[in-house]
Amino acid sequence: MVIYYRTVLASEISADELKECADLFSSHYGVWGEGATTVSPFLKPQARVKMTTHKLASECFGESSRTVISTCKIDDALVGHAIAVVWDYDGGRTGWIAQLVVHESFRRRWIATSLLQALKEHPLFKTINVIGLVSSHPASCNALVKYANIRIEDIDLDFIRANAERVLRSTPIGYLKASLVGGLFGTSGDMDAVSCLFTKYFVDHREPREVLQSYKNAGRWPLGDLPPGHEFLVLVPVVSSL
Repeated sequence: MVIYYRTVLASEISADELKECADLFSSHYGVWGEGATTVSPFLKPQARVKMTTHKLASECFGESSRTVISTCKIDDALVGHAIAVVWDYDGGRTGWIAQLVVHESFRRRWIATSLLQALKEHPLFKTINVIGLVSSHPASCNALVKYANIRIEDIDLDFIRANAERVLRSTPIGYLKASLVGGLFGTSGDMDAVSCLFTKYFVDHREPREVLQSYKNAGRWPLGDLPPGHEFLVLVPVVSSL
């Protein structure tokens, strides 16, 4: 079995490779939850969340010269990818993980973590001073903080509170132009949310909730609960390698 990681600009990805990424997402990201019909009557609970190449590029890419794609193949089959966008904000430059997907049969093998670590080798990511993502899955949040060599339980919540709004203010990614929710932002709502973004992405939370509970049971989860239609918001400082 040969495992191969590759990290390139979006402009260097072929149409066939982009379709592979869209197909991987459609088959392995997750299913819609009950609230999906409030966004569109065409979204059916428990149906797979689908992705096309056009939608992938329009939702997850910034400028092609500032969008990086990290892929993992095992014996020529795509088993994981990360799409990351770099933009400047009032305070520096952020690297944002716009999409992170791993094939269901290859999870818990450090692939998500390795995909993000591979980004460090790209010149664009040598210039960032903060990295972030939103995700409904605690494992993705955990992979993100490892980029900065910290543990999930040691996230600096004050850093998120102080920087989330100004980092997101400059984002070129449409779905990130959403409301900050949680105790950090004075809008915790009905659930014990700490740091979330209301992306209206009503995916089913059952599998992520099981993983979340394991983190809570171990006393390792600082980000609170996840209301429907929300995603956890993680933002951590990094040291530029230039």
